[in-house]
Amino acid sequence: MLEVVDGDRLVEAALARAAEIMANGPAQVELTKEGMWLALGTPSRGR
Repeated sequence: MLEVVDGDRLVEAALARAAEIMANGPAQVELTKEGMWLALGTPSRGR
């Protein structure tokens, strides 16, 4: 969890976070996801 927002700001905050993620290239997003799955000890869902 990076941020806690009130319910009336939830969609706005989610869209802002999504825009930050989308600003990265696909390779960076994939590496982040892969790192998350490795940290959880779970095989990547994409493979």
